[in-house]
Amino acid sequence: MTRTYSGCLRRYNHTTAGIDNCIHHLHATCVPAKLRVIKCIRIDMDTVNLLQQRLPFLKVIHVVRDPRGVMNSRVKVKLSNWINLDTEVTDLCSRMTNNIEMAAQMNENYVKQIVYELVAEHPIGMAEELYKFAGLELSPMARKGVYRLSHYSPLARDCDWCTKKSNSTKTSLLWRSQLDLEHARTIDSHCLELYRAMGYLAVEDVQQLRNLSIPLRLRILPPGPL
Repeated sequence: MTRTYSGCLRRYNHTTAGIDNCIHHLHATCVPAKLRVIKCIRIDMDTVNLLQQRLPFLKVIHVVRDPRGVMNSRVKVKLSNWINLDTEVTDLCSRMTNNIEMAAQMNENYVKQIVYELVAEHPIGMAEELYKFAGLELSPMARKGVYRLSHYSPLARDCDWCTKKSNSTKTSLLWRSQLDLEHARTIDSHCLELYRAMGYLAVEDVQQLRNLSIPLRLRILPPGPL
């Protein structure tokens, strides 16, 4: 079903017109479903708050990622560039901090805040947490699916848009081998408030940046509902 939809989108070069003309491939399956999951990129929690006023049973999983990894990924897919780093990272970390603070004030039965790196490190355990939050049980088939998505074939080449990763932990920390020290320090300087809230650590030198055995996150849970 999703393959048919994806193929249809490709014929329209992934344009808005393509969504309008291809959405019917998903409609028949999604409309009668008891549970629907939507992944939203860069949605702010004030928008989520408005949605929950109209959809009181809407449950939201708010994923927070290290801003250094976020910026590295954005540059790789050409959604950002290093030239405007100061401006872009100031906006990014301000929005992330505001979202974290707002999420902490919302009903914990309907908003769950998680750390991306923890999901990458503990995919099965976090999947169980998320299924429980949604009122579901992680079935053996779903458990195998989570494992396959996070432990894909070692011969496979990861891509920036793919859901399957050869090693989810390695992928979540890939920015540490790609980001240069100057850019890392610039991001650190603009994101200290966010770091304090989420337990991320600023980089002191290039050895610390590259050595994956040295964590850049305190082993603490994020504030708010969990």
